[in-house]
Amino acid sequence: MSTATVLVLLVAAAAQGLQQPRLVYPRLLEERSPDGKMVLHLHDELTLNLEAAYVAAPKMRVLTHENGRPTTKFYDGEEINRNLYQDAEKMATVSLKTSGKGVELEGVVGAKHRIHPLPTKERSESGLVPHMIHEIEHKEGSDKVLTLREEGQHSHSHRDLMGTKPQKFFLNCLSSRCFLLQTD
Repeated sequence: MSTATVLVLLVAAAAQGLQQPRLVYPRLLEERSPDGKMVLHLHDELTLNLEAAYVAAPKMRVLTHENGRPTTKFYDGEEINRNLYQDAEKMATVSLKTSGKGVELEGVVGAKHRIHPLPTKERSESGLVPHMIHEIEHKEGSDKVLTLREEGQHSHSHRDLMGTKPQKFFLNCLSSRCFLLQTD
């Protein structure tokens, strides 16, 4: 294969890959209205209509493994929900904090992008905090598909045998980690 062919293939592969990160300076167009909604401008092609999001139960129990041992941690769900906002139409969920004239947010903005602040980069002349929007890299893998059990089928998990099935639970994913959250 010639050097020119290899170069063309590399350029074509890069063109089909992830988009380059985008530097933005988010700003609030409308502060919180009486119903708690905000309008946040990210760039010319993306403005979010944010409303409060509630993903965590008031008291959360998170089960994880640390150093090969099961660990239980309790979190204040209201603290998690305090700065959490969503735009359901644009599939965005962000943690948002105001800082002077600017805002700092971190989360997902659409199905394919994430955003985070750049605290070490200089603010804009108007005091806006710089942020970077990255395309989310989707890796191929063999995920286990969870399906609803048909009526009449019985589960034989340890929890079922012990009679301690939770009344409510949530699957919460942050970054690349997912946690089963039990609320009872």
